[in-house]
Amino acid sequence: MTRTEAIWRLEELADEIYEKLEEMKAILAEVAPEELETAQRYWMAHIDGALLNQEGWVGARSFITLEDTIEAL
Repeated sequence: MTRTEAIWRLEELADEIYEKLEEMKAILAEVAPEELETAQRYWMAHIDGALLNQEGWVGARSFITLEDTIEAL
């Protein structure tokens, strides 16, 4: 596998994770909407922040993200 192929695959995997997060949000919205906001602010925010920070949850970045790793490749 080349670095370019690795970047593509890592991006694909991140997309899959984000799709699963959306599915999780939908499940919580349906069965436990009172838990959704808390989940989004905590564990979902941590997952997003560690990957690509699409939701902008992480302010001052204090750890290495998937985006940082992809840029390094």
